[in-house]
Amino acid sequence: MDFTAFLFIYSIFSLSSRNAKKARIKGHSGLLFAVLTLVSFIFFLFIGFYFEVFLNRKELNLANFNDPNKLEENVLQVSQMLSVNPLRVLTILGFSFGGFLLIRFIIDRLKDLSPPGKDLKVSEENL
Repeated sequence: MDFTAFLFIYSIFSLSSRNAKKARIKGHSGLLFAVLTLVSFIFFLFIGFYFEVFLNRKELNLANFNDPNKLEENVLQVSQMLSVNPLRVLTILGFSFGGFLLIRFIIDRLKDLSPPGKDLKVSEENL
C-alpha cells in the first residue's frame, strides 16, 4: 500500500473520530455518527466519481461502457482521464469531504442532550 492510500484511509478515520467526539459532547452516540460519517464519506466519494465521469464523458468511449468484455479497456480509459488532470481527483475528494461536512452540520443542529450541570471542559480547538 502506498502512502497516498494510507493517508486517505487515515483521513477517513480521523474525520469520523472528530464527528464522534462532537456527537459525544452533545450527548449522542459517538459510534453512530462515526459510522454515518464513514458511510457518507464513501457515498459522496462515489457521487464525485460519477460526477467526474459525467463531465468528461466526451473523452471516454461510453458506447460500450457496460460491456463486461471490455472492462479492462474501460478501467484504463477512466484511469487515464483521472491521471491527465489532478484537479479531477481533488474534485472527487472534495465531494467526499462534503460528506463529512454534511454529518458535521447535522451534529451541530442536534439538540444538546448532555446534563446541564455537567461541565465537559472541551475547547473548540480539540474538535
